[in-house]
Amino acid sequence: MTLFEVVQYRLQGLLKQERGFLTTSEFRTMLHNAVTTISLAQLAHPHPEHLAIADHLTVLGSGSWPRLTSLNLSGLGLDSRSVAQLAKGAWPMLAELNLSRTTLNAAALWHIAKSPLPQLERLDLSFNWLDDEAVLQLVAADWPKLQCLNLRFNTLRADGTHALALSRWPLLKHLNLRSNLINHEATWKLAHANWPALEELDLSANPAVDIPGLVQGHWLQLQSLTVDSSVLSQDAVALLMRKWFRLQIKIKGKKLSTAAAALI
Repeated sequence: MTLFEVVQYRLQGLLKQERGFLTTSEFRTMLHNAVTTISLAQLAHPHPEHLAIADHLTVLGSGSWPRLTSLNLSGLGLDSRSVAQLAKGAWPMLAELNLSRTTLNAAALWHIAKSPLPQLERLDLSFNWLDDEAVLQLVAADWPKLQCLNLRFNTLRADGTHALALSRWPLLKHLNLRSNLINHEATWKLAHANWPALEELDLSANPAVDIPGLVQGHWLQLQSLTVDSSVLSQDAVALLMRKWFRLQIKIKGKKLSTAAAALI
């Protein structure tokens, strides 16, 4: 039995004890009004006795969920049609949405970006192989409270980072771009982003992050940067520390040269 079904069962039992009967519409209303967290991640390999994933998405996409703050759909195969159904729901208090490993594409992401999520703070889109076209859909979203965005293991290039730089997320603090296709050009375009609250940036496992381009970013609150050791020459480290003197540099790969390590 999934978490979702457990919640349904317990609510149903509670109401039956109190009233002796429960209509379908009453049950649905109670469920919507009571649930704060839903995780369907374990349905990536569903048990035969479970409801079909499409049935769960139909329920999630129906009506309003006034107290739902966290929704985890990691590992589910979501095409544009299923996401369109999902996006019909109203989640005015949703703060955390996990769509990692869901095979999202640009068409599916368009439906998510259209969803009014005024309280959304954390969004996980990792391991979806999203390309630049998909990111163009993503940045159209009006999520003024977004603080954490995980885009690791996707396929962003220069057009994708340029699109990210145009996003309207003034409270963004944590951005994970590990294992994309970011090169020198993409780094320079990313540096144009207006993220005054940015504190943590992960650019590790990308083809060619350009440190001179990166230090053009006006991210006064940046405290943590994760990059590959291959891009951190002595001069590169000096540039970073002059720009952000409190910066903690996290290194992936081989050890730094003695001269570069001495500057950190």
